[in-house]
Amino acid sequence: MIETAPIPKPESPKTMTGTPKPRYIPEKPVPSRAERAHYYPADIKPARSRRRGIKTVVATLLVLLLAGGAYIGYPYAKTLFVTVEEPINIKEVTPTPVAEDEPVIEETASRQLWLVEKNVNLLTDTEGTAVAYIGDIGDRYEVVSEEGAYAEVKLGNTTAWAPLDQTTTEWPKSTLTDAQLIDWINVNVNNEWLQSSPISYFGMPKQELLDTLGEPMSTDSDVLNEYLFYSNGFLIVQQGVITAIDWTNTGVSLEGFTDLGDPQLKTDDALVYESPSYSLRLFVGTTGQSRIRLTTTR
Repeated sequence: MIETAPIPKPESPKTMTGTPKPRYIPEKPVPSRAERAHYYPADIKPARSRRRGIKTVVATLLVLLLAGGAYIGYPYAKTLFVTVEEPINIKEVTPTPVAEDEPVIEETASRQLWLVEKNVNLLTDTEGTAVAYIGDIGDRYEVVSEEGAYAEVKLGNTTAWAPLDQTTTEWPKSTLTDAQLIDWINVNVNNEWLQSSPISYFGMPKQELLDTLGEPMSTDSDVLNEYLFYSNGFLIVQQGVITAIDWTNTGVSLEGFTDLGDPQLKTDDALVYESPSYSLRLFVGTTGQSRIRLTTTR
């Protein structure tokens, strides 16, 4: 036989034994919500939105950030539009001394004189008879000083003494034009030995002249000039350039100049005509032969 195990009986629920805990009873009755809203309206506030608070904080931070940036960046932005002068250190500024008025030295115009005779001897000193240079009528010199009956004049890099009774300090103004004077030269003297217009030689270097006319027949020199002689005349070289042209044995008399009008200066054996740029002179020799010189007035 198969034995069956006995089935246990369910235990009955246990009940709690002991004294029950007393329930809390308020001393005063708790007012309802309606009563609280009626008697305490200020104590009841609606709940704040959390999202609105975050927005307020963010806006406040942005305002503070912009204000700070404007405060820091304003000086830099201002320099772009407003020129700011650098402050002057008063300690480094020293008063400018007032310059005393210096005496004004008036420069007097150089005094000049002209020779009024042909072949004037310019002496080396006033006591002797040594001749430094023989000047011609119409020659102009700058006066250095005066002593007795002589005037010391500049003569190139040196000086010489001119007798005052053969000079003048007042020279009449020219009455001819340059064209009138040059036209007379082109018609009345022989220019075949010159290969171009006479005035084209003024200021020409000596070497260029030699390349143009060839070597001269002879030469001469003095303290002031060098002379280059050709078949019908000679050219005067001063400081390396041509300053005058002389036509020799021309046969032109004093009367041959009458069509030019009144000269600046005239003597028994010489005369001078001038235009603004040129000086034309006639020298009559003892044998009746004449020499004509053309030079510049500057």
